[in-house]
Amino acid sequence: MRGRASGIVVMALFGAVWWAVGSGALTGAARGLALAVGGSVSLLLLAGWWRLRRSLPAEALGGPADTSGSRRFGAVNAAQWIAIVLVVVVARAVDRPEIIPALVCLVVGAHFFPLAGLFDAPRYRLTGGALVAVAAATLLAVPALGLPGGAWRAAPCFGAALVLWATSASWVAHVRQA
Repeated sequence: MRGRASGIVVMALFGAVWWAVGSGALTGAARGLALAVGGSVSLLLLAGWWRLRRSLPAEALGGPADTSGSRRFGAVNAAQWIAIVLVVVVARAVDRPEIIPALVCLVVGAHFFPLAGLFDAPRYRLTGGALVAVAAATLLAVPALGLPGGAWRAAPCFGAALVLWATSASWVAHVRQA
């Protein structure tokens, strides 16, 4: 169970961040409504975690149990952030900043694969695969369909948020059953 309960919080909060960034592609009342929906979903997931945490042992709320696991977790996250910085630098250098959200989504998805083994959480492979699929769908569909510029931000950001929230909700259900 270790790390899974904290995963509820991490997924809910990063889902909110992705949703908020995606909402920036909208205007007027649609943006406000989207932000309200995103905030509500994250708050519901955090409320689920809050109720669960009172019934869980303290160690269920942490990360990897051993120091080598903590080091590997740090290395996976450091690699993710380095890759994100490289994505931003390269996309800007080739004058394609619009693809940054999709490429960041791809990097974030890829980082879930090593985390699946580290946390003994096979569902993280599904999370990673879904995020990679969201990124690939954006990179293929937006230009093929001739969608407006805001789609480059909205599609991967809303998609990533939904994937992370679904993962968080699945952890809430799993921890409740455990």
